[in-house]
Amino acid sequence: MDNERRQNLELRDIFEDACRIAAPFLDPANGIAGTPMTRHAYVAIHEHYPQLSTQKLSLLVHAVERTVTMRLRGAWPA
Repeated sequence: MDNERRQNLELRDIFEDACRIAAPFLDPANGIAGTPMTRHAYVAIHEHYPQLSTQKLSLLVHAVERTVTMRLRGAWPA
């Protein structure tokens, strides 16, 4: 029996690469007045994966943002 709950295996395959791409933009130390540059992360991921639909891109960016933010806080394993 397959216990895989994830529905978007395409996004799963590119998730870690998207995290690597977005990390510099989501780090408050690199942002403007301590504010992450989330929009730049969105654009950078879109440039690397232009084939993604708007819905998939949005889903990926939100997941990446949550993960990278938790990793930067030390609350999520790298």
